[in-house]
Amino acid sequence: MLNRRRFIATAVPATATAALGVRVALSAEQADTAKLDALLVAYMAEAKEARRLGAAWDAATAALPEWARSGPEFLSWDGTKCGDKVPWPEVAELPDPSGQRGVYRRIRPSLRKIWEDAQHPMFMPGPTSVRYSPEHKDLRQLPATEFDKLRRRRARLETFKRMRVLIARLREQKAERAKVGLPMIGKALDDNYDRRWAIRETIMAEASGTSPQDIAVLALFEYHDEGDRFPRDLLRRLVPSLTGLLRTVVDDMLAHEWGDDANTLLQGGPGGLA
Repeated sequence: MLNRRRFIATAVPATATAALGVRVALSAEQADTAKLDALLVAYMAEAKEARRLGAAWDAATAALPEWARSGPEFLSWDGTKCGDKVPWPEVAELPDPSGQRGVYRRIRPSLRKIWEDAQHPMFMPGPTSVRYSPEHKDLRQLPATEFDKLRRRRARLETFKRMRVLIARLREQKAERAKVGLPMIGKALDDNYDRRWAIRETIMAEASGTSPQDIAVLALFEYHDEGDRFPRDLLRRLVPSLTGLLRTVVDDMLAHEWGDDANTLLQGGPGGLA
């Protein structure tokens, strides 16, 4: 028989146990949120430092002499510089433009290009060459002449001379880069990237469950990297269930167009609506 006294004796402990379970669950959830918040704060701090270092890199690069920066590889027939940007230094004295349409002169050679350009004059013809044979009255493979050997020797000497000039120019470029601090900034950028990546890996490893928070973490970085529609739509559906700093970061990311990394909180930007 269930009377008032027995009901109270049975219900009160059960209620207390349930309340305790809720408090334990809430405490665990709060602890997870606090841990994720701390990781996000660390990640965004490194992202902000990366922005600072990037600006320092740009300023240092701008301080270099033009010839020591990356620049167009060729001089066009009309005297304009053109082609892909390459890291090699520009030659000390620009050649005269060819004046013929479609004929370009390389003004930022690499050691490899110098060597490739020299292959034919240095090694062709070889021990033999194809020449007209008066005896047979047609073209024949004949032993190389002394003129052929002399031409190859001159080509080799000219190639080695060009290489020595470029090596000296590369040393000058290296000295100019050291003056403005580019090697030091580059090392700092590499270290910063390693730290950011390690924090990101930790965040991803912690998001191993199926809660809205865990799914949102994975979708956040997926959308940040690829800009796909699916993770963006998933984040929008998950926003009401998110808590802590993650909610703020996701709201901020969704407020910007994809690729607007300069302003997002996740990339160390000021945040806010685009």
